[in-house]
Amino acid sequence: MQPPDAIHESMWNTVLRTLESREQLPAFEFQLIRNLKWVESTLNTVVLGASSDMHAAWIRDRHLGRLETAFSTVVGHRVSVKIVLEPQVESRTRSRDHARPSPERESRPEPASGRSDVMAGVVTGPEIMEGAAAVRMVLGSGWNRFNPLFFHGPSGTGKSLLMRVLYRGLLSQGVRAVMTNGDEFSHRFTTAVREGRVGAFMAELKRAEAFMMDDVHRLRGRDRTLDAFRQVFDAVYNRGGFLAFASYDYPLTDGFPEVVSSRLSWGLVVRLKRLGFATRLNLLRSLLRDYGVADSPELARRLADALPGDGRVIEGVVKRIAYLHNMGISDPARVEEEIRNQVKRFRTRFSPDDIIEAVTRYFGLERNAIFRESKARSITRPRRMAMYLVRKHTGASFPQIGELFGGKSHTTVMDACRRVEKEAQHDPQIRMDLDTIESILEGRK
Repeated sequence: MQPPDAIHESMWNTVLRTLESREQLPAFEFQLIRNLKWVESTLNTVVLGASSDMHAAWIRDRHLGRLETAFSTVVGHRVSVKIVLEPQVESRTRSRDHARPSPERESRPEPASGRSDVMAGVVTGPEIMEGAAAVRMVLGSGWNRFNPLFFHGPSGTGKSLLMRVLYRGLLSQGVRAVMTNGDEFSHRFTTAVREGRVGAFMAELKRAEAFMMDDVHRLRGRDRTLDAFRQVFDAVYNRGGFLAFASYDYPLTDGFPEVVSSRLSWGLVVRLKRLGFATRLNLLRSLLRDYGVADSPELARRLADALPGDGRVIEGVVKRIAYLHNMGISDPARVEEEIRNQVKRFRTRFSPDDIIEAVTRYFGLERNAIFRESKARSITRPRRMAMYLVRKHTGASFPQIGELFGGKSHTTVMDACRRVEKEAQHDPQIRMDLDTIESILEGRK
């Protein structure tokens, strides 16, 4: 493919400016569009090259119409856009694999065609569609184009589920995979340091063909542990191995040195969202069936309408209902009371993201500031109020709120909520702050 001439480059830049002025898209979506390369064009057709199969599929599914509209606007007549794989991509991938031979990988069988879908039996929806697609692509086409893979999103959106599915799929292909989480890695590393076994601990992880870590944000602020993590990352990556991570937050900057945070942004970053109504309904139907509760479309619909988009919360409610069912408690009034209690407990008018946005807006902070490891009053006071309001308006548990705020312990969250509640009884300023923040929330609805 020849570099685009001046006319093509000028037209492409104009199309990009047209898109940016008309479309309200996240920055990463625009970056994916900008990363397309001009391949060729005719009077009525433009061919753009994508850097990978995943990149091409993403653009075709989500942005092809936008691109055709923008090109047609710039040119002045109807233009068709085609997305293809850049011609150099395959040769670059083959050259990279050849330059980094791995004896262990050579003996591992290639992914079998026609293999059963690894996501079969897993309830998915549009909120985690990209995550499921990434898992399928890694297991079906190899991982070179998606390395490292990074899932991020709120609690209960399927990050851990996708990591487990991917881990099991790699093991089934004979890959020597290691999966851990941030807390476990920190504990094992600290123990190895104390017992003088750091060399053996690091050597074990560096030999892995695939290294996966859930809750990687738990490493925040642990400098020595983060350096060990970086060494494992580099060893596995440089040997041609695969890396996958999951976190509630992205990008990981606060408490992470740039040398680590940049590595976590090298590959494919996939954002998972809160479960929408349709996905909640499908998940509830599946869970009610799995837990042996009589099929009741009306019950599933009531719960889907009332519960938040957190898969863990949804499963907890189903377990409670299944407990009554299995205990033989069939009195309709008793069952109905329990359902009402569960619905009342989790019915929410505002999401945690709504509350955090309102708090940071009121105090004039950047959104990420509230998650920083800071003891400055300008940070801790808004953080405590945000925790209190999340508890009040969502019914989330103390551990769930702690997870949301960067892995704080449930006792830290409990103390923060009690302190705000107590201060609000005696301090008019605190009461005014809370009332104003709730007014901001009301104004969003």
